[in-house]
This record gives sequence, structure tokens and C-alpha cells, in this order.
Amino acid sequence: MRTSSLFLAIAAIGGCLREPHGHQPPDASPQPPWPPAGVVVERARVADLDRDGFDDLVIASSGTTAPGVYVLMGSTAGVGATYRVQLSTAPTYDVDVADLDGDTNLEIAALSSPTEGHEDLSLFHANGPASWDAPWRQSLQSPPATVAGFPFNYRNWQVRMTALAGGHAAIALTLGKQPDYGVGLLQLSSVSKDGFETAAATLLAVPEFYYPTSIFFVAGGSASSVDLLVASYANVTRFPGVGTTGDPALDFQNHALAFAGCDLGHPAIVGGTDTWSAVVDTHPTLTRLGFDFTQPSVAAMLCATLDDGRDMDLAILGNPTPTEPDTIRSDTGTTVIVQPNLTVAADNMSLSTAEASRARTLPAGQTASALVSGDVDHDGVNELIAVSRDGAINCYRLGPTALEDCPWQPK
Repeated sequence: MRTSSLFLAIAAIGGCLREPHGHQPPDASPQPPWPPAGVVVERARVADLDRDGFDDLVIASSGTTAPGVYVLMGSTAGVGATYRVQLSTAPTYDVDVADLDGDTNLEIAALSSPTEGHEDLSLFHANGPASWDAPWRQSLQSPPATVAGFPFNYRNWQVRMTALAGGHAAIALTLGKQPDYGVGLLQLSSVSKDGFETAAATLLAVPEFYYPTSIFFVAGGSASSVDLLVASYANVTRFPGVGTTGDPALDFQNHALAFAGCDLGHPAIVGGTDTWSAVVDTHPTLTRLGFDFTQPSVAAMLCATLDDGRDMDLAILGNPTPTEPDTIRSDTGTTVIVQPNLTVAADNMSLSTAEASRARTLPAGQTASALVSGDVDHDGVNELIAVSRDGAINCYRLGPTALEDCPWQPK
């Protein structure tokens, strides 16, 4: 497996730059109104950052007026009225949240582009609940304007991270510069306030001409193992144990625009094209299960328990009239669709989707670029949140026959 030239400098991790001051807990910070003027939302994550039972929202913003990483805290009044912390001021295209060092505090990783032609990976080490040290940054080389004939969409930048056994961790990020074309994997030997030590940095190649659209860390074949899944435009590859050798790729049989990780009694992912969806079982081998229902072109997907807390519900952010039909992924979506209660048949080779889907169109003039789910008001029910490009928060709940507004959603 090749080692990407993008990562040669990472071995000298001591060369990373660190900002001079850390970030205090959100409760000690001002609470400016959300959204700030000029925010351009790319992606978002949900997690209970301060362990108070209320899920919180971490947002990546690009643009030039209000870029960076924003933290919005959940409360009985929901989320989205104010923000508590702006962790970075660089144009940011993706974020991820995970406890990398086992102290129950959640680290934040951000993939950003501080200047044209440069890409940065920033890691914010948590020194307490919802409190972070100043970030350690690693400069990377950005992709070009085109990839394999497709106009390059910066919103295809993705970063994921996970803790591993033995106090180790891993960070994966998508790359698009040929010949460094695939997913970069950083295997970390330690994570602390003093930075992170990289045991290895490797480029995990995907089949030629298939730019990776989604990356996931999922439960592996044993109780403590973790696998990395790389889903591309036309296939899915598994790297067992977050190793550098992938299983033979599974042909997805169509051009997939987005994927979502699901727990269907076993690890699985769902992929969506411009007209249908399919499920890929991840163990013991990659297996494609049949699944089909009418949907618009996919901008984002997720799996969550939105109603009874048992079966998985599939949520899709769709765009009936994508503005860039020739790109690998639609920019944004204007419709939220939920297919409730995905259940696996006894033969483990098909899904039941007998219950009718629900759909909502976002308010006029809004296009969303992030779709997340969590219990931000701590009432025991997971909300579905579509974040508009301009930062507007649209919150829905899965009702008996429709997607309903959250009780705290401004009318």
C-alpha cells in the first residue's frame, strides 16, 4: 500500500502549530445569537459534549465572513438560538467528535482550508466537559479543481476519528489529489494536551476513478475491533482492524451520492443514488441487500431511532432538482424524507419498508447542507435537524403520519 506524499511531514508531528490559548468551557463564554452573519454551513455533528444529558451541535462553516468550528449547546429550549464557542476561524468543511484518549471528554477534529491551495487537519484535545485545549494543526496539500473529470466539490472533504484498543486512535480523511487519490489514514500512538503522536500515515487507495464519498469506522468482527469502511462513487471497501490492506471492493452497482452508517442488529451502511437506496452488510463479508423506494437526488443520509427507540429509521436530505447533476454529490437539499422502521428479514438478505415514508420541504429560500439527529432538549426523543447553508435550524420529529415541528422550533 502506498504512503502518500501528503503525509510525509506528519511523522515530524512536533512541527504542528498550536494556538497560544485554549478554549474555556461554554458556560463561561459569551452567548452570541446564532447564526452569525455570513456563516456558510458545510456539515454538522451531534454529541453530548458537557455530559449534561442534552445533545449539542458542532457545525463546520466555510466562506470568508464567519468561517470556523462552532459549538451550539442543547437545552430545554432546544438548540440554535445562541452559540457558545468558536473553536477556529479557518474555512472548515467537515468536523468529527470522539473520545480518543478514554477520559470520557470528547475531542473535535476539523478539516479546513485556511488559504486557497492548502488543507489543514486540526485536533482539539478536550481538557474537560465541553472544554478544549488550543488545537494542534497539521498542514496538508489540497486537491485540485477537478478529480477524474468531475468538478471537485470541497464539501466532499470528510474527516472521521475513533479510539482503538491499547490507548491508540485513528483519524481518516478523504483526499482527492492524483496520484494521492483515496483516503488518508493516521494511526495515532497517543493523544494528549501536548499533541498527538503518529505511529503511521498511509494512503488507502480506492479503485481508480472512484472518488471516496463517505468514510466510516464501524464495529469489527470481534468485541474490541474496529473496521474502516470506504464508500466511493461505485463501490465499498473494508479495511479490517483499521489496517492498511482492504478486502476486495464490493460493486455498489450504481453511482452512489451519499452513505449512512446503520445498526440493523449488525453493522451495515445504506447508500443512496439519484433514484434508489441499497444496504451493504459489513460482516462477515460485504454483502449488498436489496432495498428500493422513490427518493430525490441525495445530498446526505443518516440512520437513527426517531420514534420507538427500537428499529432504525432512515433519513434523507434530498434535492428534487440538483443544481450540479454532473458532480459526484449534490450540494444541498430542500426536502427531508424519513423511511421509518427498517427491519431485516429472517433470511438476513432483505429489508422491510412497509411503513409509509414521511417528507417535509424546508422553508422557502432555504437549502440544507447538514442532516443530524440527537436529543438536544433531553426529553427522551431524538430530533431530526436539517441545518441550512445560512445556519437556520429546522427541527422535526417523526409523528404517526408526518414529520412534525419540534415543540421549541420557531414558527
